[in-house]
Amino acid sequence: MPNLLKNVKHEKFINNENELHKAKNEFIKAFNFLVGILVMAGLSRKTALTLSLTPLTGGRASTKNTSNTFKLNYPNLLEALEHLENTWEDYLQALRKQITGPVIVGVSRILCEL
Repeated sequence: MPNLLKNVKHEKFINNENELHKAKNEFIKAFNFLVGILVMAGLSRKTALTLSLTPLTGGRASTKNTSNTFKLNYPNLLEALEHLENTWEDYLQALRKQITGPVIVGVSRILCEL
C-alpha cells in the first residue's frame, strides 16, 4: 500500500512539472511576441522590453499614454498586454502548485531565460 501512495504523489509531481513547463513556455512566447510587435513598430529593443514588463510590475494605467506617445495601435497593444498578463498568471499558478511555502518570483530571472 505505501508504494501505491508513493506512485500517486510522483505522478502528481510530474503532471505539475509538465504544467509548469508548458505555462513557462507560453509566457515566454507571449513576451517575445509583444516585444516583436513593439520592435516592428519602430521601438528600440530596450524600450520594447521596458514596455513589455509594464503589466508584470503592476503598471497598466499608462497604456493609453504609451500608445499615443509611440504611435501604437491602442486596441492591439491592449490585447497583447492582456494576453501577456494572462500567461503570466498561468505561470504563477503553475508555480504555486509546484512549490510549497512562500515564493518570490523576480522578473529579472525570467528575462535571463528569454
